[in-house]
Amino acid sequence: MITLVALRRLLAGNNPYKYISEYESKRGMNFFTDIRDWLGGYPYQSVSDQELQLFMGNQGFSLVSKKNTEPCRGLLGTACGEWVFRKN
Repeated sequence: MITLVALRRLLAGNNPYKYISEYESKRGMNFFTDIRDWLGGYPYQSVSDQELQLFMGNQGFSLVSKKNTEPCRGLLGTACGEWVFRKN
């Protein structure tokens, strides 16, 4: 997994050593611990933006903001969607 992260950084024109060495100060978590935790999340089930908003609306919540909710493809580069809801 670490090799894939490094390769992705290299192909994007970035320095993988710098990314790993600065990771903790930027993300607040050790790079190697984060990789292990990330792998431990598989398998998982995704939800679409519309499905989540409908579900939360039915629970009495309204959307406040959202980020990274558009579908995308890519190995180690799909990011995580973020939604903020408020109870009505």
